[in-house]
Amino acid sequence: MDTSPPATGCIQVLIVEGEFLLRAGLSRLLAPFRDIRVVGQAGTTNGLLERLRRAEVDVVVMGGRLEDGRAAGAIAAARTAGWRTPILMLGSSYQGPHSAAEAVRAGASGFMPTNANPEQLAKGIRKLHAGLPLFEPSPQWAMTVGPDGRARVVTPREREVLAHIERGLSNRQIGVELGIAMRTVDKHVENLMRKFDVRNRRDLADEFRAAAS
Repeated sequence: MDTSPPATGCIQVLIVEGEFLLRAGLSRLLAPFRDIRVVGQAGTTNGLLERLRRAEVDVVVMGGRLEDGRAAGAIAAARTAGWRTPILMLGSSYQGPHSAAEAVRAGASGFMPTNANPEQLAKGIRKLHAGLPLFEPSPQWAMTVGPDGRARVVTPREREVLAHIERGLSNRQIGVELGIAMRTVDKHVENLMRKFDVRNRRDLADEFRAAAS
């Protein structure tokens, strides 16, 4: 564990999570890192906004649910209030990709699964503090960042379909390659076009190439 002192001061972190024990646990996990300092905790949206007003916060680490609602609502409220502080959303695989996608659309700066270890969490905080996006996939699904910097959550199967579209295969050919019905492929392509906000397969292939580069 890297606990060496920082060159330019501590990263001020605010923990936001509806469960007290989880907030306390995250604070304890970050305590050994000398370049990271937890400056406060909050369990509600109003608590988040109040803490942002009262203390200098470099990065917010947020759990999936607050006492007064979902994390996405709190993130949206912070963005609406004008706060541009990086927000790292933590989520578990059983919550599914839609919860993460909702938080990203609301303005989360990054996502990390809750099975990350303390060193990974610390690295994620440092990355966001440096102004870089962070979207770590869960084993059950993946996060793809498009050329516009926005994150889209795609399932492993959708990612396979994307790769075959990039190769120029038709939906029927993709179905044969993957061993699934063509109508299933049609649905995956429809979902991908919606997620990436494109209207044709060529643009979808371009998005895949940009994300993979």
